[in-house]
Amino acid sequence: MATKVGDVDMVEEYGFAKAIGNNGAAHHTRHLTGNPAVSIPAGLVDGLPVGLQVIGRHHEEQLLLDLARIVERERPWPLVAPSVVEGGLRRHV
Repeated sequence: MATKVGDVDMVEEYGFAKAIGNNGAAHHTRHLTGNPAVSIPAGLVDGLPVGLQVIGRHHEEQLLLDLARIVERERPWPLVAPSVVEGGLRRHV
């Protein structure tokens, strides 16, 4: 695992626990395994857009892209995406 940022060795500068201790905490398994993933717009929650993330098997990128295309055909994102208006978000109608 890399411990340098530019010329700074993070372990020397901040100690092992701070430099490495949280590394990967925000990463999902696919980052470590190299599995393909796609995020498909799924709608709104409390007025904010959310996506459905689908993770596939190794070398199954085409399957994920086909799935995303089918979802986009059935539920086009511009029809459900929020638009920015003065004072907050508003759904397209």
